[in-house]
Amino acid sequence: MRFSRYFKFLRPNDPPLVELDELYAKAMLELSVATRLDYCQRLLNRSKFELKQIRCRQKRKQLETLIKSTLTEISKMESTSNLRSTTMD
Repeated sequence: MRFSRYFKFLRPNDPPLVELDELYAKAMLELSVATRLDYCQRLLNRSKFELKQIRCRQKRKQLETLIKSTLTEISKMESTSNLRSTTMD
């Protein structure tokens, strides 16, 4: 069973990860930034691995959207954590 079945794909315009991944929306947002970064990195790795194996054009598009949204989320968290560390210095 492929894990991509658990994700919603609503819009073609790179929606935020919270709209695509139910687990992230319901549970991960409550956790620390470091934990969310770890989750996003694992999600990114799994998605890239699965993308290499999928032939269906629609599922490939869905995974590409998930990857883009995950990268955006990682970037946001990294910039937020960098801002926090510079303000604490």
